[in-house]
Amino acid sequence: MTVDRTALLYSEEKTAAFRQKKIVLIGLGGVGLYALENLARAGIKRFVLIDGDVFEPSNLNRQLYATLDTLGQNKAEAAKARIAMIDPAIEAEAIPEILSKDNIDAIVPKDADFILDAIDDIPAKAEIILFALRNGIPVVSSMGTARRTDPSKMTVTTLGTVSEGQTLDGLSNEDFKRYIHHYNMPPYATGEAGRMKSPGRREIGHGALAERALLPVIPSEEE
Repeated sequence: MTVDRTALLYSEEKTAAFRQKKIVLIGLGGVGLYALENLARAGIKRFVLIDGDVFEPSNLNRQLYATLDTLGQNKAEAAKARIAMIDPAIEAEAIPEILSKDNIDAIVPKDADFILDAIDDIPAKAEIILFALRNGIPVVSSMGTARRTDPSKMTVTTLGTVSEGQTLDGLSNEDFKRYIHHYNMPPYATGEAGRMKSPGRREIGHGALAERALLPVIPSEEE
């Protein structure tokens, strides 16, 4: 498959380099299949595809490779067949298993260049991230936005630990705040000239306004 258009975007040198990367894609549903399709068409040649699920009629409305012909087929195996039709030179290994703490060391290669997590199981997501950290592999996790319908409420945030929550002192009883939103983009990212520093009154104030708008859609601690 020719990747001339990809090379125009990234340069021939970079394109040649990332074509040889091994990408592990875990979860081949609504998110994972679209990611795989784009990676394959961009020229990536090495994949490990992990999913123990099969295509069902309820997948037809949103999962890229779900068709009447693939119903009942394992998603990883169907995805392998699909990308072979895009580029026969692609080397893909299909692993028709549900990833868990018990099998992650056996089915996820430690020589992977990148892991893309597109599953729904939260405990399994945690295991994927821990595996990636242990083995020094970059990882991206796709977090659930199912049944969310307003993209204007999307925001970029940093996940912290429970110990980083803020204790609020007021006239009433002491309160605890686990969600803090403020703008602290570096000056060069917003077209400004200035030194790197902690958030000022403007950043905190603007963040407080955004926080009020986002609070209704922030999952509860139990969720």
